[in-house]
Amino acid sequence: MLEGLSVTSCGLIILVCIMVHRFMLSRSVRNLPPSPGLCLPVFGHCYLLREDMRPTLARLRKQCGDVYYMQLGACQR
Repeated sequence: MLEGLSVTSCGLIILVCIMVHRFMLSRSVRNLPPSPGLCLPVFGHCYLLREDMRPTLARLRKQCGDVYYMQLGACQR
């Protein structure tokens, strides 16, 4: 079945599937509050948190408002 497909064709098929999957996920999470910035694939927003979180959370409150969304762990995107 896969004998006729080249490595490039398989790569393109995989890339298109990933892009469609990401597009579908991005459409399903539009109702979330604002996010404080870049969400890293493995760490999420954990890189923003320091030992004393009060100054960081106060800065995020000024930046995003009273309610904001933080992903603590792997991102869904």
